[in-house]
Amino acid sequence: MSTKFKKFSLRVPFRFCPKCRKRLRRAERVFICKACGFHFYLNPAPTNAVIIRNAEHDILFVKRAFPPKKGWWDLPGGFVDFYENMETAVRREIREELGITITKFRYFFSDYNFYHYKGITYQTLDFVFVARVSRTQEKYLKPGDDAVDFAWFALDELPMSRISFPSLRAALRRYRQIYRSV
Repeated sequence: MSTKFKKFSLRVPFRFCPKCRKRLRRAERVFICKACGFHFYLNPAPTNAVIIRNAEHDILFVKRAFPPKKGWWDLPGGFVDFYENMETAVRREIREELGITITKFRYFFSDYNFYHYKGITYQTLDFVFVARVSRTQEKYLKPGDDAVDFAWFALDELPMSRISFPSLRAALRRYRQIYRSV
């Protein structure tokens, strides 16, 4: 069992088999039903976030409209839906949260995270991408479904203490470190 996994509490509210309704038994990374043999695997939920830069090299943040971390700054992005690959999810999330379409972006960073929501802690696997927007695209930015506002921050003025999730803070620290060395 990896060190990172040990930090994740398996005290999840799922205690009964979805197939036969008997009690599940916990094993390493899986819950097993002794009655019917069903295995319930706890896999992380994939998410995406995008470090979006403008012509001035500022980074775009959205202010979260809903819990968890309502009112905190976040990179635009979100959960991957069923039947969606990561690239499609990135495009959809940017369109939903900012009202623009991005076509060019590249993978930058990934990390695990914990998403506490309505009494349940989900483990996520966060994929961070990098993209640029043109001045024309900037004119069409508007906060969308999960965002109440957006703002640009200079690389040296990132609101690190008010960024929603540790994985995103780690990605931004790494980005800042790499960008400064170029």
